[in-house]
Amino acid sequence: MGLDIYVERCKDLKAAKKLEDLYEAGSSKIWGNKKWEAMSKQERDEASKKCDELSKSLKLGKYGSAPTRAKIEKNSKKHPKHLFKIGYFRSSYNDGGINRVLERLDIGDLYYIFDYQKEQYEFRPDWEEALKRVDACLDAFGKIKNKDYDVFCVEAQNIFTPDTTDYAKDEKEALKVFQKQQEKPHAFDGGYSCREGDFYPKGRKCLGFVKGTRNIIGKTPAIYVIYESKNSFKWYIEALEVVKETIEYVLSQKDKDDYYMSWSG
Repeated sequence: MGLDIYVERCKDLKAAKKLEDLYEAGSSKIWGNKKWEAMSKQERDEASKKCDELSKSLKLGKYGSAPTRAKIEKNSKKHPKHLFKIGYFRSSYNDGGINRVLERLDIGDLYYIFDYQKEQYEFRPDWEEALKRVDACLDAFGKIKNKDYDVFCVEAQNIFTPDTTDYAKDEKEALKVFQKQQEKPHAFDGGYSCREGDFYPKGRKCLGFVKGTRNIIGKTPAIYVIYESKNSFKWYIEALEVVKETIEYVLSQKDKDDYYMSWSG
């Protein structure tokens, strides 16, 4: 699960949203309160057919999308194989997500760059200001001192697991937990987390363990692990460079005022 950010072009976003809202209201009435799993195939087919007819009557595309909308998604010229595209960015909610990384490095994240306000799904950012901000973020990356190490957090107890979870109580039990994990086949050689802890089949060179707390839903004891990570920020720097490419792409368009962003996740 993560945050998906798209750049779209639409001449009249207000008009497009008005028609899409009409479709949304109409399709909700068609489907009613029935759950998909509880409906027969015939009921589903009939509801889908009515929704298609409604969409056509409103001159909308499939699933009620306005045909005046156009998603922008192009390979970066600088980093064509990168996950980030010109017009598409993604940040997972785990510690590896770009927003989480930029936040802990005290560098402005994607919310900062585009001046995202809470509860906004679609909006037009100030593209010129966004360009200044992404340049400032890239400049800040060049000045950070910790280029060869990073940090992750190990909570003493996962607040989302039941109180009955049988955690290791001493070194002997911890070794047994580790050995049990070693016996399991895992696809994530680079590391994974589970109820019992964090494990790294290929190893990870640790440089320090900082005692502290983590405040998610109330403070819980935690250990912050500082580990060696050569050139660990390369992917994130490249991602920001693609963000900059996107902004420059929009600013180069004659109809740049028709470009906006949609945020989901």
